[in-house]
Amino acid sequence: MKEITTCAFCGSDKATVLYRGTDMLFPYYTHEHAVQQCDECGLWYLNPRPDTEEEILKMYPPEYDSYVDTGK
Repeated sequence: MKEITTCAFCGSDKATVLYRGTDMLFPYYTHEHAVQQCDECGLWYLNPRPDTEEEILKMYPPEYDSYVDTGK
């Protein structure tokens, strides 16, 4: 996971944690994330952020609802 230290939009290093938690749908994925808001421009972002394909696949496995083919 990549720890985000500056805002991707404005470059500020000041942010406020809005929410902190783990994925409620996949309890086996226990890594905690925070949703932060940049204190300068207001951008919301996930921190830490997955930065490899392997980490993204752990967060979004094939059975993740957003990627299930319902045949519609």
